[in-house]
Amino acid sequence: MHIPITCLIMTERVLAKLTTKNGQAYVYGGFLRDAICLGNNHRSGDIDVAMSMADYMALKDPADDIRKAFVLHEPHLLFMAHQIMDDTFTANSRPLVLRLKAEVQAAWGLSHPVGLTLYRTEVPVDALLNDNDLGLNCIVYDGQQLRFTPAFERDVNNRSMTMLKATDLRDYMRTLRRWKDFKNSGYAEWNLVIPECLHAQYAAEAAATLAANPAT
Repeated sequence: MHIPITCLIMTERVLAKLTTKNGQAYVYGGFLRDAICLGNNHRSGDIDVAMSMADYMALKDPADDIRKAFVLHEPHLLFMAHQIMDDTFTANSRPLVLRLKAEVQAAWGLSHPVGLTLYRTEVPVDALLNDNDLGLNCIVYDGQQLRFTPAFERDVNNRSMTMLKATDLRDYMRTLRRWKDFKNSGYAEWNLVIPECLHAQYAAEAAATLAANPAT
């Protein structure tokens, strides 16, 4: 299992920028999945990275503040708080999602945007690795070690995407919609595998919902 060299270079460039103060950052999910499964012509929209608030705040440097390379990806009450008041920023109790500025992305030589999720405490690496709807998303890279689950390895070897969980009908249908998107963007020859327990629980209701509202 390996990451194509051009994708590996971009991944390690981002991680190097975010760990200049000896913190820890993790690339996870789609970018790695598509790089391994589809090669350099992969479909993923973002390089998704996770790190803790503490490690992010430690990047503060009057000479070269890497934090200023990012902006809030979605509206938050703590608008640009990392540039205004550090205490307010770290008091946030839910993960914040930041996005690398387009001009910085170009300066760093990245072909893909970067999304950065900041966690209030330590990054839940086990959750990033295991808490996914599809086995093919269960992969994390920290710049040294590429970690993936048996479900990921099975899906790669079988050219499949196995649905791992669905807490309700909405989750089930969301994964089906994602699967359609995958089929239209590089994974046309890959098969969706739905475990019998999930199929029995949701398939009939999902079919009825789609029949009643095809646009769902």
